[in-house]
Amino acid sequence: MATPRRPYPRTRLRRIIKAHSGMKLSKNADVLIYLNYTMFMNALVREAAIHARQAGERSFTPRNIMKALPVCYFACLF
Repeated sequence: MATPRRPYPRTRLRRIIKAHSGMKLSKNADVLIYLNYTMFMNALVREAAIHARQAGERSFTPRNIMKALPVCYFACLF
């Protein structure tokens, strides 16, 4: 029987977080970090699409993403 596919490589993410923070992780900290990351990316894509539509473009470009970045970054902090 095949193992179920996970949405992200949990062990790799845990190793990266431990290496950068130098601290131990609680049991589900990596899950919360991953969920926060996906919420941020969804908000960034949504905001970049709004900027692209306002500029009359058919798809969003790196310029639209850079315009949306401060809005999403500060919105995700609070």
